[in-house]
Amino acid sequence: MTASPSTEVLRTLPLLESLTDQQLAELAALGTPRASVRGEVLVRQGEHADHVYLVLAGTAAVSVDGSAVRPPATVGDCVGELAILDEGPRAATVVADGPLEVLTFPAAGFRSALEAIPPLREALTRALGRRLRTVSTGWAELAADADVLLDAYLGLQGSGDPADRRAAVQGAAALLRRLAANEAATPPVPGLEQLTAAERRVADLVARGMSNAAVAAELFLSEHTVASHLKHTYVKLELSSRVALATAVLRAG
Repeated sequence: MTASPSTEVLRTLPLLESLTDQQLAELAALGTPRASVRGEVLVRQGEHADHVYLVLAGTAAVSVDGSAVRPPATVGDCVGELAILDEGPRAATVVADGPLEVLTFPAAGFRSALEAIPPLREALTRALGRRLRTVSTGWAELAADADVLLDAYLGLQGSGDPADRRAAVQGAAALLRRLAANEAATPPVPGLEQLTAAERRVADLVARGMSNAAVAAELFLSEHTVASHLKHTYVKLELSSRVALATAVLRAG
């Protein structure tokens, strides 16, 4: 695929059906078409998030810690948007099942698109809600997908509905408490005393289930500053995920 998709093609994708022609054209202009072959990795768990992919044709397998997650990413799905929204590490690995066509967006461009095109953010929030329901109904079989489930809750905290935001924070907090209780038999993560006062405040709010945006609003900081505090915290505590940090804080009391 060498040319950007037309507005007619983009309008066939459920995620974008509410956008106007002008909004579709703006979105297409921000993206770069990319063709992948079977086995090509689009997103790798734990890595820094620098791009988002909108699937135009084909499917891609999703796995967490080597275990397959269902359903696979398919036409109209966004891949990699969760880590972009919350500026955390990738929560899953995504690999092309066969020939795959995507529209690729750099992180900054995708965030700009979400701010400039409200229907896109609303549609993405609804999609995250559907993903959350799909994942949470099978919790007993999805212990390896805690990061995916948490990211869905965090994404829903960007909803325009205050009730949805409150429910998402409550859901995230309950999930983190449950995970911390399940880890009670393992030694606590040492080193919380290494954190600065600001880093510890951010970590405490993360453990309460808040997204970066919610933490920033609570502490009157920028999201960039919150992300920076988290990055330093992960390094100091030798942790690689938000779930691990929240578990360490909750177990420390």
